[in-house]
Amino acid sequence: MIIGLRLADVSAAEVDTFSSWLVDDFENQVFEIAFSDVIDNLERFLLNAPALHSRLGIVIQDEQDSESSNQRARFCFQHRLERDIRPLKDRPLLECLSLVPSHHSVGVQIVDFCMGALNSRVARNDHTFSDIIEENINKARRGSKILGLHTLPK
Repeated sequence: MIIGLRLADVSAAEVDTFSSWLVDDFENQVFEIAFSDVIDNLERFLLNAPALHSRLGIVIQDEQDSESSNQRARFCFQHRLERDIRPLKDRPLLECLSLVPSHHSVGVQIVDFCMGALNSRVARNDHTFSDIIEENINKARRGSKILGLHTLPK
């Protein structure tokens, strides 16, 4: 649907409301795409990685400062589950999203450290911490894929 309006027909409050909705909707879509990409990678790892004793996983996310951010993560996870047509027994992820404060989860602290190191590498070309992490990444080849390693943007 295309809507044509003259600026004289629209109040400043309406323009502000509409622009806020556009920004919020765009942020929600970007978040959902990124969130889904992370979940897809985790599922692929669980299904294809060698020597795993279990093929089940759980998604744990750092609890955010705002409840709206936590709700967005819950919504994206639930939306993804609703679109998954596989029977429950064939899904590698447990059907919940765990939101925990980072000081309660060593796993979330490790992820925070890794993401901070990668951000420093990409944003400031500072390799100090990412070089430490890179030495500990499993780079064993399986076919044409390298497990545990993602290409960083240059």
